[in-house]
Amino acid sequence: MTKRALKAYAAFLCTGLLIYLSAWGMVQAGWITQLPSFTIPILVFFFGITSLIYKYITRFSTYGAATEIQFYLGSIVLKLLMGCGFLWAMSMVDRPNVNANAVLFLVSYILYTAVEIAQLMVVKKA
Repeated sequence: MTKRALKAYAAFLCTGLLIYLSAWGMVQAGWITQLPSFTIPILVFFFGITSLIYKYITRFSTYGAATEIQFYLGSIVLKLLMGCGFLWAMSMVDRPNVNANAVLFLVSYILYTAVEIAQLMVVKKA
């Protein structure tokens, strides 16, 4: 594993930690009464998916830009479909807390995607 890949995975891990600590801070400040019930599974889901996408996109970069772009667009569609399934499963298991879980899911999706794009841009500049 390269040094650049380790930095990317560390950035993904720090993103999850930042999201968790932000949610915990909101509980401590009294803005919300409790952490969303699926906090850890949501963060693990996004860490795993983002890490896999990063790994395969950097692997496909040797095939050319067109292949890399097609893979990235396909991975976005796959992540959205898997996310919809994950949200549906969460809503079936814990219907009373579905709003808090959905908000955390969307915030995590946006932040992890932003960090993923930033890390991929670092790879492309090198």
